[in-house]
Amino acid sequence: MFVSAVGGFSQPRETNFDGLDTFEGAVFHTARWDHSYSIAGKRVAVIGNGCSAAQVLPKIAAKAAFVQQYARSAQRYHERPNRPVTSLRKWCYEWIPLWQRYERLKLFSASDDLIPTYFAGDHAATQRAAMEESSRDYVHRTAPKEYHSMLLPDFPMGTCIRWMHSNG
Repeated sequence: MFVSAVGGFSQPRETNFDGLDTFEGAVFHTARWDHSYSIAGKRVAVIGNGCSAAQVLPKIAAKAAFVQQYARSAQRYHERPNRPVTSLRKWCYEWIPLWQRYERLKLFSASDDLIPTYFAGDHAATQRAAMEESSRDYVHRTAPKEYHSMLLPDFPMGTCIRWMHSNG
């Protein structure tokens, strides 16, 4: 059996901008990470603010001397639903048959429930508004006030996805 788990965006989108051809530092995409290159003490620029950037930036910031992030536009940030694995949960995993599968099913179902958020209709609009509000609340709680205008999108949720699909 072969299972591909590379995700929907497994082919990195190549970037080209003025000056890239004369840049003398290392350049690589997060999907093609150069593990032989050390960022310790270096000045690092990260282009983009998607899921990969959200995952890699904290790690880079802990090692690099300076990090600058460049983004086309703000995006929605949501609190991660991560929870500690308590002794009770470990006990359940070990002694209650299929408990881990049940928790995984809940996680996938919750994610799948978000798909209609990007559709048309009253239910989707209500769901989108709730997600937008949740994102705003999260940014207001966790980010310094001076960054709110940079972090919070000024366009409705799902707008970029609809644009990408209609423009190839």
